Amino acid sequence: MPHFLSPLKAATVALLAMSGAALADSEEVALMRSAQQSLADAIAAAEQETGGKAIEAEFDEERGMGYWEITTVTETARFGLKLDANSGQIVERSERTINVPAMPQADLTELIAQAEADGNGRVMSIDAEHRGGSLIGYEVEIVGADGRVLDYFLNLADNSLTPDD
Repeated sequence: MPHFLSPLKAATVALLAMSGAALADSEEVALMRSAQQSLADAIAAAEQETGGKAIEAEFDEERGMGYWEITTVTETARFGLKLDANSGQIVERSERTINVPAMPQADLTELIAQAEADGNGRVMSIDAEHRGGSLIGYEVEIVGADGRVLDYFLNLADNSLTPDD
């Protein structure tokens, strides 16, 4: 016989699941805010290591440790690097040959500085957004002074940073 949850039990399970996600998110935010290495430092290290330009970056947490994950490209390869957010050491590296040059059209470090100034916080992630094969901007997660993570879109056409609904 199938077992069904009562509406009250289902709501309780959903609330507990959401609380766990919020707790995990708050731990990740706390780790990012206390990171000794800035996102700009991590990008500089990744670009120096690979000889490429950064196209995406994000903070991630695994087993209580914080990491910056940076993607760089050259004319012939795409690299993925994971750097310890406190020591700056590269803890993981991958490389994939690419057939089509994928050089970035914007300097990610400059875009991060602009987003942090306009968004009054620290960038937690920045991911390229394409439309019709062209880079149109970046999806940006910014952690504010109050610890809340807010989503924005950085439009390259007019350099505006707007809340992403």
